Amino acid sequence: MNNSSIHRPASLYMSYDGMLEPLGQSQVIAYLTPLAKQFAVHIISFEKQNDSDRGEDMERLRKQLSDAGIIWHPQRYHKRPRVVSTVYDMLRAAISAAIIARFYRIKLCHARSLLSAVMLIPAIIVGGGRLIFDIRGFWTDERIEGGIIKANSTVERTLRWLERGVFRRADHIVTLTHASVERLRTDPRFGHPTAPITVIPTCADLVKFTPADTSESESPFVVGYVGQIGAWYRFDEMIELYKAFERRLPGARMLIINRSQQNEVRHALHKAGVSADRYEVVAATRADVPYHVRRMDVGVVLMIDAFSNFARAPTKLAEYLGCGIPCVGDPQVGDLQMILDGEQVGMTMSDHSPAERERAVDSILALRADPGLAARCVASAHRHFSLEDGVARYRAIYHGLLDDAA
Repeated sequence: MNNSSIHRPASLYMSYDGMLEPLGQSQVIAYLTPLAKQFAVHIISFEKQNDSDRGEDMERLRKQLSDAGIIWHPQRYHKRPRVVSTVYDMLRAAISAAIIARFYRIKLCHARSLLSAVMLIPAIIVGGGRLIFDIRGFWTDERIEGGIIKANSTVERTLRWLERGVFRRADHIVTLTHASVERLRTDPRFGHPTAPITVIPTCADLVKFTPADTSESESPFVVGYVGQIGAWYRFDEMIELYKAFERRLPGARMLIINRSQQNEVRHALHKAGVSADRYEVVAATRADVPYHVRRMDVGVVLMIDAFSNFARAPTKLAEYLGCGIPCVGDPQVGDLQMILDGEQVGMTMSDHSPAERERAVDSILALRADPGLAARCVASAHRHFSLEDGVARYRAIYHGLLDDAA
């Protein structure tokens, strides 16, 4: 055991996402690094083969985490055969977690989403630690609505049973949105959990996501989007919204930041009749994303109608606002209506009709004419999505659970 961790209470963080992935860097390590100053943090994560095969990157990250006082226990992620591989991964990780909990006297178990919570149950039984269930969204509903699992199937019934059990077992629940809290308390699918609930949205590093200098601005009006397409996102509607802007502002362009679906993005744009000189698809590194977001005049987040949207807090919203960029979104997605409409940093579309698109164009152009817009967007980002505030809330949860156990 590292001498520096003897006097720090030990915690174990379980993530089915990899730490070598951008999400692991921005939504796990960014939070745990400052927490490791007061807690002896262990991470179990599942690394995909194409990431773990990059030996130099693995060692670099291991050293980075070790220097921060974090012990990393990476597992290999298996994708096939579909259900069997998941069960295998979970059993292996559950055994590892139980061993770590016993050896390092783990006091806090922090689960990122449902499967991670299930994998931590043996560790809690063995070590007697407290469970933080960080739901990251309505996981089972997301998979049904995204067509990943079938409704009313044996898989769904099993997941619902596990979900209700974890909610009952949790000592503290973390959710991404205020809109999801009432559903967690009242909807029977979650088993009416009684544990305290804290809202911690997906935060952004607002030291990096900052407004543009005038030297970085570009003359064409740019409609921007960051992230994946398909599944829950209405990329076709985003294109139609761009076309509405382009009709009003000839020469307007569309900028899409997407690393792995560039062929699909280009195909969708071609199918919608957008010529190649009117858009740009960028496979930006994490370090380059702020620069490209600053090039935008408006960011977009349009999603399918789904129950799981109540629990969504798209990271791209924090990034847009941090860079002083207004956003167009859907009112049923998390807290978007409260933030965008309530704080005048964008607008939500009541539907996706042509008339509503025109209203969105009018609204955004009026906002862009307001000299106070960028400052208002930045203030909103810091109010809701500050990484420092997110870390402070996690720290309060950790200390609160330890005080209760004392």
